[in-house]
Amino acid sequence: MPNTLMEHPLHCLILNIDFPPDTSAVGRVVEDLTEVLAQHHNVTLLAGRPSYDPSERFPYRLLHTEVSGNLKIERVGSTAFDRGNMRGRLANYLTYMSFTLARGLTIKSDVVIAMTSPPLIGLVGAIVARLWRCPLIYSIQDLHPDMAVAAGIVQPGLVTSLWDLLHRWVLSQAHTIVVLGEDMRDRVLQKGIAPERVIVVRNGALAPE
Repeated sequence: MPNTLMEHPLHCLILNIDFPPDTSAVGRVVEDLTEVLAQHHNVTLLAGRPSYDPSERFPYRLLHTEVSGNLKIERVGSTAFDRGNMRGRLANYLTYMSFTLARGLTIKSDVVIAMTSPPLIGLVGAIVARLWRCPLIYSIQDLHPDMAVAAGIVQPGLVTSLWDLLHRWVLSQAHTIVVLGEDMRDRVLQKGIAPERVIVVRNGALAPE
């Protein structure tokens, strides 16, 4: 994350559906990020109900809150279908994004950090950041729809064109874009983003010791 986040105490709002007990790699990255930021700032993470091969499942609540020091974890009442079923996974994504947008609009924030799980959560982050007139930091773990098309998950067409258009708008709204490596940085720059707005932070670089 940019050094400016470490200079003055802020309220950081982080958006990502996965968080332990989800077992995804991105969930672990977010856990490390929240732990580091909470050493200096007040942090609110909006996550979903565990659904990524979790070690523990939570009963349904509209909002489940956990507080540890400067860190508040709020799990919105998204569905928690098995992600192996594409329809169930889409339901998880859509309900998470809907609840997160509604909740995020009520949390006054100094900076919004949006990840890429689900792929269009950056859209929610951009809307929330515009409302609170604060910077959006967009941390790209997976570059979509590029990756989905390359992997054959979706075929190029109207849906992917609209998806790419929305993603380009999110990129244009971000104050800072964080990518995992030089190749990903090059792909983002090809979408017309100014080089000074894109920085490389490899996963693990911010992991607490």
